[in-house]
Amino acid sequence: MDAEQKTLPPHQGETMTYSRLGALDVDIRPLDTALADPPLGAFPTEQWTAHPLPYSRGFAIDGPTAYVQAGDYAEQGIKALGTWGGMTKGRIARSKIFNYAGGRAVVRTAATTGATALVVNSLCGFRHKPTQGGLVPVSASNALAILVGGAPNTVTGVTPADAAFPDGPGTLTLGTALAGNVAAQTPVESSVAPFLIRAGGKSSTEQLTAADLPKVLDLKRGVAWMVGRGIPKFDDGTYHLHADETFSLGIVQDPLWQSQLNGAGLVSIFGMVGLFVPALGITIFETNDSPALSRGVEVSVGASPGDSVSMKDLGLDVVNSTGVGVRRAVLVGKGALVETRINQTLYWSEFGIKKIADLSPNLGLFQMGGAMFVSGELEGWVFTIQPALDIRNLKTIIGVSNVLDYTLPTDINNQTGGNKGPAAASARPIKRAVVFEWGNAE
Repeated sequence: MDAEQKTLPPHQGETMTYSRLGALDVDIRPLDTALADPPLGAFPTEQWTAHPLPYSRGFAIDGPTAYVQAGDYAEQGIKALGTWGGMTKGRIARSKIFNYAGGRAVVRTAATTGATALVVNSLCGFRHKPTQGGLVPVSASNALAILVGGAPNTVTGVTPADAAFPDGPGTLTLGTALAGNVAAQTPVESSVAPFLIRAGGKSSTEQLTAADLPKVLDLKRGVAWMVGRGIPKFDDGTYHLHADETFSLGIVQDPLWQSQLNGAGLVSIFGMVGLFVPALGITIFETNDSPALSRGVEVSVGASPGDSVSMKDLGLDVVNSTGVGVRRAVLVGKGALVETRINQTLYWSEFGIKKIADLSPNLGLFQMGGAMFVSGELEGWVFTIQPALDIRNLKTIIGVSNVLDYTLPTDINNQTGGNKGPAAASARPIKRAVVFEWGNAE
């Protein structure tokens, strides 16, 4: 998922806050004299706090059973673990990158005049307020400005419906009592919500219909917004769009897209291998791991008929209350996502584990006490093979594990005026990606 990689250093605690310097603003004024001392400049900064967590899966192979079974049971198991690791890592990254759609929710339960809390479908983007380059939990002294159906208010606290999924559905504690009744499905938006482009210019996911499809001009708006704020492109010279197949099915219905293909001969109708998409400054990566497709056990369905369907981990609607599917794609620039991991082979030494020999560049023989095991590392995932202990216990344990976290940094371009973009955009400190939303017939 186009993530930059960092390694959590040892003996620094479970979490670490990283900072990096941005670019100084342009100054075209010459020095007063040729020998004058250069003026000192203050660098803008961006921050993120990483808290790597463990992920692991394993299985046991019984020697006699594996011998009589058809097929190579051990090889199949190792491949299955590798697939699980790759899909798990991709899902974790996906869940984090779509936080760029956060800061927008809809009211799940109607509230009356004087109420000081709102039950919403998503707490993503409402739990923290950007302060001095970092994200600080909301509180009475660190209130987050919001709009409730267009009316200003603040959030001073949040309570998730499920503590295991803090970005999912929950309750917003308001700084000011409601001046009027608020109906269910009313949109709520954070004042610092990342930039989002919704098909048809609709004000919330509740207004999306199956006719609200992605457009070429939506793509161009996303690119223009990121270029205008100095968001760097990847080394291939483009921004990367991660989208499911409904994006292609929708955008080929745009007359502007179709007109670009007239006379293109054998160029793919989707334009994925043509010249049109690269000309926009975009490389498209089709994925089946978008929020609406890979719901799994993360789906939370409302108790009443017609309620919207949200994902617990992301707090994003995947079906609105009218039954229209809500699909999303994310356009990312360089540095939009940071992966922080723990090098497991380094902390093994804390437990007295010693490397005996290198079997290959990524595979080694290790010893823990009197037991020997083989371990290898690939993309942060550590595979371990523990051989059978003796002839009476012919079971080999094969496992895979990783300790990582994905975070969104606040952005170095969060400056007012200057050459950092319009002042109105400076209130969006997380801006290295743009999310697109559109409707889809479920």
